[in-house]
Amino acid sequence: VLDYTGKWGFINPDGKYVIEAKYAGAQPFSKGIAPVAIAVNSKPKWGYMKLDGSWLVEPRFDRAEGFVNDEARACIGCNEADDTQGEEYS
Repeated sequence: VLDYTGKWGFINPDGKYVIEAKYAGAQPFSKGIAPVAIAVNSKPKWGYMKLDGSWLVEPRFDRAEGFVNDEARACIGCNEADDTQGEEYS
């Protein structure tokens, strides 16, 4: 969820935070893993977080997508406007 300060976190079905709202971006969990971003020099760097709030993959990507069919796409050197640049990882 996005809180009143503009930070992202995760809540449980009762509306209580299970992962503090302190992140620059977040996408939903899928199979216990979610793309989550931290701000680095005012730009988001994405990584993959586990349900307990620990990092599965430390934030280093310029963009990251959630898992679909046990795969996720992430890239370094890309931006939201241009999908053709940068190195892509699956």
